Amino acid sequence: MIRWLDRKLAAGLYTGPVRAFIAWADRCLSLNNRFKKYIRRRLAVPEGTKSPSWVSEFYQALSFAVAILLLLVARFAPPWAGLIAAAVALYRPFEIFLFAVAWVFVHFDPLHSYKRSLAGFITNLAEVVVFFAAAYLGFGLIACPPRMSTALYSSLRTTVTIGPAATAEPPNSWLGGTLVIAQIVVSYFLTIVVIASVVGALRKRDESGNRPVV
Repeated sequence: MIRWLDRKLAAGLYTGPVRAFIAWADRCLSLNNRFKKYIRRRLAVPEGTKSPSWVSEFYQALSFAVAILLLLVARFAPPWAGLIAAAVALYRPFEIFLFAVAWVFVHFDPLHSYKRSLAGFITNLAEVVVFFAAAYLGFGLIACPPRMSTALYSSLRTTVTIGPAATAEPPNSWLGGTLVIAQIVVSYFLTIVVIASVVGALRKRDESGNRPVV
C-alpha cells in the first residue's frame, strides 16, 4: 500500500491527482473554454498560442449582461421562471471559482498584463454579486420586500463582510445556508488568493526595478 501510494503520489497530492482533476474540470465544464475554442477555430489561431485578449473580455461582458437579465427575471417574472433563473445563475459563479482554482494550481504561464488580470478578477467579483443576488431573489430567500436593490445589497454584503443583510440570519433553510456559504467561498477565494497573487506579483516586479507590462 505504501509503495503504491509512493508511485501514484510521487509528485505530491496537489501537483498530481488534484491538479489533474482540476485541469479536467476546467477543460470540460467551462463554457468559457468552449467559447475560446470556438473563436480560435474561426480565427485559425495556431495551437500553443494564447487566444486574443478580447475573447475573455467579451465573454465577461456577455456574462454580466446575462446576470442583469436573470436578476430582472427573478424579480418580475412568475415564480416558476424565477426558480429557473436562480438555478441558471449559479453556473457562472461555479465557473469563476473553477477558473480561479485552475489559475492558481494548474496554469503557470506568466501574465502578460497584471493590470488586465486584476481588472478581470474584479469584474468576476461583480459578476458573483449579481448572479447570487438573482439566485437569492429567484429562490425566495430575501426576507425583506423582494426588491432588486435589497438582493444586490445583501449579496454585496455577503461578499465583503461574510454576512447577508436581507436573508434570515442565520439562514432558515438549507438552501439559503448553502448559497451563503458558496458565495463566501467563491468571493474570498477570489479576493484573498487570486487578487492577492496578482498584487503581490506587481509588487515584486516594482521592487526588482522592472516596470510591469500593462
